[in-house]
Amino acid sequence: MLQADPAAFEKANKLYNDDQYAEAAEAYLQISKNGVSANLLFNLGNA
Repeated sequence: MLQADPAAFEKANKLYNDDQYAEAAEAYLQISKNGVSANLLFNLGNA
C-alpha cells in the first residue's frame, strides 16, 4: 500500500516528464521506502 506524500509522487512524475529519468528513478525509490503501488512500480520501471 502506498503511504507516500502525494507531492513527492507528483515531483517524481514531473522529473520523468522532463526527461530526467535517473532523478525520477531515485525519487521513486525514495518513495518506495514507505510502501509500493502498481503505479509506483510502473513509473519506476519506465524511469
